Amino acid sequence: MLGRLTTLPFVLFVLVGLVLLPGCGEKDTFVVLENPFEGSLAGSESTLEIVTWNVEHFPKEDQTTVDYLIQAIEALDVDIIALQEIENNLKFRELYNGLEGWNGVNAGSASYNMNLAYLYKTGGPIDNITFREILTNEDALPRAPYVMECTFDGVPLVIINNHYKCCGDNVIEDNNDWDEETRRRDGNLILQEYIEAHFAAEKVIVLGDMNDELTDAPEANVFANFLNDPDNWRFVDLAIAEDSNAQWSYPSWPSHIDHILITDELFAEHDGREAEVSVLPLHSYFSSFSEYDRDISDHLPVMFKFKPLPVDTDEREEDPNPFEGATVGTASALEIVTWNLEHFAKDGQATIDYLIQAIETLDVDILALQEIEDSLEFYQLHNGLEGWSGEKAGSASYDMDLAYLYKTDGALDDISFREILTDEDALPRAPYVMECTFNGVPLVIINNHFKCCGDGEIDEGREWDEEYRRLQSSILLDEYIEANLADQRVILLGDLNDELTDNPDDNVFANFLNNPARWRFVDLSIAEDKTVLWSYPSWPSHIDHILITDELFTAHEAPGSEVMVLPMHSYFNSFPEYVSHLSDHLPVMFKFIP
Repeated sequence: MLGRLTTLPFVLFVLVGLVLLPGCGEKDTFVVLENPFEGSLAGSESTLEIVTWNVEHFPKEDQTTVDYLIQAIEALDVDIIALQEIENNLKFRELYNGLEGWNGVNAGSASYNMNLAYLYKTGGPIDNITFREILTNEDALPRAPYVMECTFDGVPLVIINNHYKCCGDNVIEDNNDWDEETRRRDGNLILQEYIEAHFAAEKVIVLGDMNDELTDAPEANVFANFLNDPDNWRFVDLAIAEDSNAQWSYPSWPSHIDHILITDELFAEHDGREAEVSVLPLHSYFSSFSEYDRDISDHLPVMFKFKPLPVDTDEREEDPNPFEGATVGTASALEIVTWNLEHFAKDGQATIDYLIQAIETLDVDILALQEIEDSLEFYQLHNGLEGWSGEKAGSASYDMDLAYLYKTDGALDDISFREILTDEDALPRAPYVMECTFNGVPLVIINNHFKCCGDGEIDEGREWDEEYRRLQSSILLDEYIEANLADQRVILLGDLNDELTDNPDDNVFANFLNNPARWRFVDLSIAEDKTVLWSYPSWPSHIDHILITDELFTAHEAPGSEVMVLPMHSYFNSFPEYVSHLSDHLPVMFKFIP
């Protein structure tokens, strides 16, 4: 009978035999406690093993659970484990820190902290690893699917971890969006559409606790969209679902509800002689399933073991850069761009890929960004730009954060960031300051995203009137800069959500426009010219601005200085297509020599 682990450190020692034999003079003898999962080895050096495992309210038995999992994972010796129900971040960190040669990452958006996570081996054939959440605002998916992209021995793979809505009555109610089966059915349809749009021709593995059975009748089967398309999709665990319940992943029901689905690009691997799919019987190392359930989970892990095959490179031609010819940067000048990326990343990986290509082609120096809503995807963006880095604020309501991207291999130096005016109701996003030097010249850049909307009139009697808040924002920034950044080269920019050409009585920028000896909107000529491209064509209006202090007037007037709206939409078939992939705003650039 397997007893419960102690909560002492993981490497345990026990005294065996006689600790001290009277009169014998022998020393105490210690041995390492045997791993209780000895014999459960599932991995091999030549194959990739991917496991899905709902670890139910991790850690459900606190340190005991952590210790058992460390031992089980070391004994199994698999490569990647997709986990569900990670409820304690600190204990999860303790778990992967206790595994030599492993790392871990968990999402953080799930309700009730029932987060998705991955554990994966480091220092081996797994490389080029990125993570992100997708489909974050879909009611059908209560836990946003968590994507791990990686290569295994150079072969690219996409893994999508899921935890679908539980429970129900085994009836799909088409007219009830909150019916459990309907949500699972819709979750499958949404995932299929996303994968076909974003991962066409990729080796994709969809897995997790999907909370329903593959063998339900067609009219009640939430997986019908996949099961009815066997040329493109395959549940590698279907044979388990159709077999004896002794092999199922959820013995307490019993049912088999943890699945692994692959796209046709992996069919050859599944058909290979080294492929194996199994429910790992870790409960058999306990005296009963109820004991396993008490200390670890009510689910058993499911494994897909296979040898990834190289991609036929002749069939995977690299897409040309759609922004070819968009370069505006030069070696001698500094190019600063403001760009509202509207709910970044609004089209997931497609947005990230387009931005990497656009930014690399533009070859500017600094981008001040607005509406960065996903930290993981922003991290993926700046990591995908060679010779660039990024910093993001984190205080904005609705996660509409400000951020910067900037070159790291050029003339920029002495870089620091901070938020200012953090408690002002007029400023829904605290201005985000980047201080730096360019070829030794100090600069202060202040990124902003003012309150949107309104009726075009400043209502000074209403504190929450949109125009009045923008007016107060301008005044607060003016006062702050005069008090704290006097004599500095200051560039104030961003989505300021109003027009420079409004009549004086309702112009929220009047304090700046009425002081031309101190302040200058370098994009004023764009705003005044209805024949040129504006930054917000869908209105149309010009609401993204760049304002400088008098310390930069000479640089603005010097040869080589340039201000323009960058026509990134012109590299698409239409402006709506640009909007669908990137943003409803166009970037605005100020190019000058400090």
